[in-house]
Amino acid sequence: MLSEIDPERLLFLAVPNRIFKSLLNEPLGEMIRKRQNLLLIIFDEHKERILLSITKRFLLLI
Repeated sequence: MLSEIDPERLLFLAVPNRIFKSLLNEPLGEMIRKRQNLLLIIFDEHKERILLSITKRFLLLI
């Protein structure tokens, strides 16, 4: 629906760092990320801060 309304908008999935490390950084998680073209924002849930952003083209360290 969002792609119909605003096709230029990027949608990011915010994921706690512990989930990224345990699931999305493993081979199966990497495959899912690539196949689904997931754009991620990894955050520290305890410090309440963004650690990094992963897009299709590059990785942003924040």
